[in-house]
Amino acid sequence: MTVNPDGTLTIAEQYFCDTDYSDGYKIKGTGLWDNCGAKPKLIINYDVWYPDGNYWIAARYGANYLDGKTYLTASLTLN
Repeated sequence: MTVNPDGTLTIAEQYFCDTDYSDGYKIKGTGLWDNCGAKPKLIINYDVWYPDGNYWIAARYGANYLDGKTYLTASLTLN
């Protein structure tokens, strides 16, 4: 993950994991690091490559299962 001076971030397409079912899952994404205030926050918008189906999961199924978004979101807040 690369965090830029303005707080934006990128996750270059890269190997993510293997599972019992498939090898070669990948991940890519963008996001924002907000270090202001008492509780810094990291928001990551990402997608995961499904090797057996040869597609990005959120991009393929986002319209049906993610209210039209073509990415998954992780929102992390430090206490």
